[in-house]
Amino acid sequence: MKRLETNRLILRSWRDDDLDSMVAINQDPTVCQYFPELGNRDTTLTLIDRIIKHDEAHGFSLYAVEMKATEEMIGFLGLMTPSFEAHFTPAMEIGWRLSSQHWNQGLATEGAKAVLGHAFTDLNSEEIVSFTVINNHASRRVMEKIGMKHNSADDFDHPKLGEKSPLRRHVLYRLSKKDWFMKNQIQPQKDFPIQQVIELYERLDNLHIPIWLDGGWGVDALLEEQTRMHEDLDIVIEEKNLESFLNLIQSIGYAKLNREDSKPWNFVLGFGETLEIDVHVVNFDACGNGIYGPKAKRGFYPAYAFEGVGKLGGTSLACLTPEYQIESHTGYILREKDFQDVSSLCERFNLKKPDGY
Repeated sequence: MKRLETNRLILRSWRDDDLDSMVAINQDPTVCQYFPELGNRDTTLTLIDRIIKHDEAHGFSLYAVEMKATEEMIGFLGLMTPSFEAHFTPAMEIGWRLSSQHWNQGLATEGAKAVLGHAFTDLNSEEIVSFTVINNHASRRVMEKIGMKHNSADDFDHPKLGEKSPLRRHVLYRLSKKDWFMKNQIQPQKDFPIQQVIELYERLDNLHIPIWLDGGWGVDALLEEQTRMHEDLDIVIEEKNLESFLNLIQSIGYAKLNREDSKPWNFVLGFGETLEIDVHVVNFDACGNGIYGPKAKRGFYPAYAFEGVGKLGGTSLACLTPEYQIESHTGYILREKDFQDVSSLCERFNLKKPDGY
């Protein structure tokens, strides 16, 4: 089994000391909500044995997932062949089961993307499928985030569940090699990691330097999970705090980038060739609006924009409100990520999509 690594995860072979962690996951009612019953030590041993034997027979299987930062084993994620016959079998299936304590952090999506790359490049698979109970919206969101598509004509009754089981009806998602390659040709090469966002925010907060997250990370903070890679970190900061902010940020290695579009109220700080922070500087008026830019072309962030609160990795962060984020995603040529961000915000906060979406 080929070892895989992402920004936050190690996907590796199974070890004897993984058993207790996996038993606890299989006995968690939240994790097993859409399974016929909770697992136990014996059924978990049987599962792990089947996973290992599948790898020996096929050259791929479900990985044990380990957090890089803590070396904690948090579940499994990987590839299997379905153990039943259906209209889409034989097939290569991607699946996951993570500790509920590690949900809503984008970990399943992050790991699944690495597994898809392995499946389509190393294993040369032509198509990957995934399936789940029709009401398992959490897993379905992961399938959609990694680019898989659902066609209701593919929905099926799981043959290993009884006719009266409320879990019998399943949805099927598919992703072809062609679609995966097309999608990944336009993926951003730069990635501002979530841990860097959290650490920077906490350092500023400890120094009483408030910032508000904007852009893609601002959207993901509102959604309380990482939904995609982000090329940079967009922030809004009050001018009176700018000097203190720059003193800190420059002390840890960031520097202003020499760009033609740089302005005193909007500039980019870079760290090496990978990390960039897009800084938007405002002054608050008597009504709480964030005034932005020179007098002749003055714009502003409305006061309500600064009332947003989000969360990343369990850390609360100030960010621009979903209403403002949606409003600001208009008036220009829309990109794929704009449709994704606005659709996710409207769904999460029950807001109306603007014209053009």
